[in-house]
Amino acid sequence: MSRNLLCVRNLVYDYDSDTLKLLFKNYGTPRNIYCPENRDLCFIEMNSLEEAEVAVRDLNKSLFEGREIVVYQYESSSSDLKNIQRREKRTDHIKEYHESICNIREAVRKSLS
Repeated sequence: MSRNLLCVRNLVYDYDSDTLKLLFKNYGTPRNIYCPENRDLCFIEMNSLEEAEVAVRDLNKSLFEGREIVVYQYESSSSDLKNIQRREKRTDHIKEYHESICNIREAVRKSLS
């Protein structure tokens, strides 16, 4: 489990990931950053546990681009960025599949009426 992986929530949807990365550079070295599209969250992997703890302590409930953000150490049985990215892609594929099924149902409904 990677305790230096942080989750940042309650971001504005059109936040600038470069600005967010600069913010976290004040607390150490952000090694990796993953920001799913159209989501109000971002994952940031800091260089060390100490840097992550300081970032959480200082940035949790602070203002970023006009919103109070929530910053915490992300803990999961598979909490590394590659696993998170894989889960996001699977979720995106499921959403796309669901949307296409809904579109087909709507088309069939229209053709029958």
